[in-house]
Amino acid sequence: MAQDATAQDSTLPSPSPSRAAWQQWHQVREEALATEFGWLTLTSYQWLPSAPAPVELVPGRFGAGPDGAVFEPDGTEVLEHDDGRPVTDRLTRALDEGESVDWLRTRDVTGQETVVELGVRGGRYMIRTHARRSPQLDAFDGVPTFHYNPAWVVPGRFEPYPEPKRVQVGTYRPDTRLEKELAGEIVFEMPAAFPHRLAAERNRDGSLTVAFHDASNGDTTPEWRFVTVPEPGQDGAVTIDFNRTLFYPFAFSQFAVCPRPPEGNRLEIAVNAGERSERPADTTGSLSAADVERTTTAGPVDAGDARHTGE
Repeated sequence: MAQDATAQDSTLPSPSPSRAAWQQWHQVREEALATEFGWLTLTSYQWLPSAPAPVELVPGRFGAGPDGAVFEPDGTEVLEHDDGRPVTDRLTRALDEGESVDWLRTRDVTGQETVVELGVRGGRYMIRTHARRSPQLDAFDGVPTFHYNPAWVVPGRFEPYPEPKRVQVGTYRPDTRLEKELAGEIVFEMPAAFPHRLAAERNRDGSLTVAFHDASNGDTTPEWRFVTVPEPGQDGAVTIDFNRTLFYPFAFSQFAVCPRPPEGNRLEIAVNAGERSERPADTTGSLSAADVERTTTAGPVDAGDARHTGE
């Protein structure tokens, strides 16, 4: 696993409780990435056509209509993901925007066990295929990080909006826009820097997610990252631990969607904390139109990328 390089230097003092907790937290993060059928094993992203039709890599016919997504078996063994029952008749599934579920289990054209994920992104149904194993998963040795630095644990305050704001944001895919609900802004100061404001989404557990650009993007980090902030106190006080800044899945797979930061969520300083690239990150920005053509393989697009959260 890739860890802060000084963590394994026996000549250094024992890690502080905060540093040790951070190391354990990132180890859990890496273990979650290195799972079968996970982000490192994606093999396709395919929009579903309006009428059931064959798709790439997996058997049967897929489509999307008024009642949701449709799967029609063609005689090849396909199982429902959750209960393992063979699919012998037409199957439908309706989802809301941003939702994803592991829908089907089958074998791809190479015979490898494959999970078919169903989701809705930007008002359209899509499927993603996840293989059990992949060369990328087999070669995975963790995600590099900047050295842990307590100076990047920053106090701030959360200022909620009178009413949540719903905004449209771009994504890693140029053919997809998503709607996000912003709950308010986190205001904080860095040493020798002016106050910053970043808009945040509120999660179900009360925590806040902040997607942001910073001056390290394109050099030591991808085009944008995110950090999760624990639930604010009653007085709005928050603590932002930028050491826990993470990559979005697009850093690992071209088959991710991943919302861009809302307008204005840009720091003019380099946040040299959290996950970082091993080399200049000039190849981890948005997909080009040609990339989309290569990664969307299921027929014509019908006008109707933490994997189950709009990613």
